Parts: sequence; structure tokens; C-alpha cells
Amino acid sequence: MIDNSVVDFYNLPNYDYRAIIESSDKSTLYSSQVSPLGHWCACVGYNFTKNCKHLGILYQAIEKQGKVIKMLNTNIPTSIKALNQILGDGIPQGILTWFYGKPQSAKTTSAIWAGLDAMKETKQNVLFVDMETGAARHVIPKLIKRYNEKFDTDFGIKYYKLEYRKWIATKSGVVPIRTLYDDEKEIQMVVLDISGVEEALLTVGKPMSIVDSGTRITLQRKAGTEELFKFIWDTPIAQIVANSQTGERFAGFIFDSLSVVSKDFGNNNQNYPSRDTAQSFIINQLAYLLSEYYDMFGIMIAHASYKPQAQDEGTTILGGKSVGHGGKYILEFSRMEERGNATIISVTPFRLPASLGDMSGKMFQISDNGVE
Repeated sequence: MIDNSVVDFYNLPNYDYRAIIESSDKSTLYSSQVSPLGHWCACVGYNFTKNCKHLGILYQAIEKQGKVIKMLNTNIPTSIKALNQILGDGIPQGILTWFYGKPQSAKTTSAIWAGLDAMKETKQNVLFVDMETGAARHVIPKLIKRYNEKFDTDFGIKYYKLEYRKWIATKSGVVPIRTLYDDEKEIQMVVLDISGVEEALLTVGKPMSIVDSGTRITLQRKAGTEELFKFIWDTPIAQIVANSQTGERFAGFIFDSLSVVSKDFGNNNQNYPSRDTAQSFIINQLAYLLSEYYDMFGIMIAHASYKPQAQDEGTTILGGKSVGHGGKYILEFSRMEERGNATIISVTPFRLPASLGDMSGKMFQISDNGVE
């Protein structure tokens, strides 16, 4: 038996162990992680000169339940040569890949184009989780049109919407998802609209009470509160990916963007969970999903942030150490210059497995012909 203060325990590929641990007074949840990249806990960060009992609890959970999962990751090739060269023949399967950068640095455009390449390669759908209310409505249709014209494909688009108000009214364990639009093509990019903070709460899906006054949404942890999602497969994203009733198969997913979670859970509108814990919930959910569906890819998009008091040292991922520590494949995107009708983009590795070895930056361009 695992210590009853462990709310969730994740045994991920490549010796990566994570847990969500409840405080003794049942008022707070902490995220802890042990991996080859280091140890981290939400209560102290990397500062282990301070006392952190949560890591001790995580070690006990690893000893009692953990068994190492070994998995050989493969890649889905893309038509973007720069990505193939840096990542080793395409987007890795079975593990999260991070795209981050400043606004208008082609993070989302590149991720969508790589997703379309995956649809072409696998003959399966790709799920686009839209938290920014913009990419799905403006960028994706244009890119699909360009891609279909360039590669003679016939891809379409489908829109889903999480119905938060309906869930609040019914309190069902199954999150209601409504179809807004469907091209009814054989292979499609399926967009899940999670554009409001209310819907974002459903992606966290942990024990909580929700008070909605109409102008302010408050989350509070209460002793004895039933879990909203008792299993990983009950989360909204997993419900779509693993829905055998629809017969849809997915080559992977794109999450745009985790920085919205950082903003929503980093302000005063919510008192539970904290920013780092909310982000860890989502990262762990998606990482675990990929460990089960190891032939899927996963791209997480995040904004860039300057390091405090060190802006001359470049940028890092917005959202703190819980985000930066959550990936082994992290790429930084930068907008370089305009050449005629083309925009030149630089992609530079921020973190890659040592086995890849190529840490040099690459260039690619975006034009009327698409992403090349």
C-alpha cells in the first residue's frame, strides 16, 4: 500500500517518477518529482537544504509500487527539415516535446504543421487543445488549406467544446463535450476548446469544491471531498483520445498553451490549486497518457520569459521550474527576419537528451507555401 497522503502516483518512462501529495491537514497538495534530471518539490523547489518530507513519501511510493518502464521512443517524420535535424528524424513519440518562444515566433504554426505531417504519415487524427481562443479559429483552417493544396491531402477540422455550465448543473463524473462543427472528413484535426478559466478547471480535475458567484470562481480543498476524476481516463483529454465509441484514432496531441494555465492559476481568482500544482497536474496527466499510448506524440506550447534580473542571458519557459523541469525535449523558437513573402524562424535546442548531440540552431521559413 502507498502512503494514503499520495493522491496520485505516476511511473513514467525513462526513470521518471512523480506524485501529488496531500498535506497532513488536507488543505494543500504538493507536486514532487524524481528523475535523471534531478529532484524537485513544489514546497522547496530545488532547495533541498530545507526539510522536505514529500520527497521521502515519494521515495516510499517508488519502493512499494514503482517499477521502471523501459520504452524505445520512435519519431514521426515532418516536412520541416529543421525539426527533423534537431530532434532526430521527427517529433518523438511516447514523450512530451516542448515548443516555447516569444509571441509570433511560429510556435503554434510549426506545431500545427508538424501535426498535419503526422496525420499524413499515420492516417490518423490529431487533437489540438486550444486554451488561447485564436489559433483554432484563425490559424488552423488556413494551414489545413495550404497543406491540402501542397500535398494533395483532404484533411478537415472538427471543433469540440467543454460545457462547464452543464457539468456544474449535473455534477457528472463524465465531462460533457459538445460538437460545434465537423467537416466530416476521414482524417481531421480535432480542436478541443478550453478557452475559459472555467473549462481550465476541468483539466485539473482533482478533489475540490467550486464556488461560482458569476464574477469570481473560487476553488477550495476540503477534507472528504470526492475526486472529480478518480482515474486518468476520466480527464477530458483522455476521454476524447480513448473514446472507443467514436472510433477516432489519434496520432498525437498539441496543447496550446500551458502558459494560460500559469496565468489563470497564478492570480487571485483561485485559492486552489497553486500555479505549479495546476501545471503539474496537466503535465503529469499528458505524460502518463503518452506512456500508455506510446505511439502518440505530444507537443506542449509555452510562452517565453526573461530570467529575473538577467535579461541579457536570454529567455526561459514561462511558468517556473515545474514547467522547465517537465520535459527532456525543449525547443526555443525565435522570429528572425522577413525575406519577401517569407518569415525566417530560428529553432534552438534548450534541452535535449545527450544521445542526440546536436545542440546547434537551425533555420526554416513560413510562406504562402506553408512551413519549410
